[in-house]
Amino acid sequence: MKTLAVRAKLSLAFGGLILLVLAIAGFSVKGLADANARFENYVNGINAQASTTARVRAAIDLRAIAARNLVLVTKAEDLALEKQIVLKAHADATQNLTKLKQLVATGKAPAGSSKLMRRWRSTLLTLH
Repeated sequence: MKTLAVRAKLSLAFGGLILLVLAIAGFSVKGLADANARFENYVNGINAQASTTARVRAAIDLRAIAARNLVLVTKAEDLALEKQIVLKAHADATQNLTKLKQLVATGKAPAGSSKLMRRWRSTLLTLH
């Protein structure tokens, strides 16, 4: 280093700084790509599972309320209406439960979902 000219020393130092800046930029791009992948996993995985779970729960709640109303109504047209609501809610719950099963099978759902799936499956099977 002592035998190098000032121009060469400055050129090496500047080149080293450029390499350092490029390395930091490369790490930043990789970090952004990883953050994007995590966000995509959230949107397509956990969030999709949560919204599907909420739809299943809403359909099951609606089905339970309509089933209770079946016992309470006295008019034939009200009975037919409540029965339609029960059947539609049951179909919606089954459809969303199938979607939730697909999310669990593809690994886009959290680990606790399988326990929840077993509970809902037993609930749905008792209705058939």
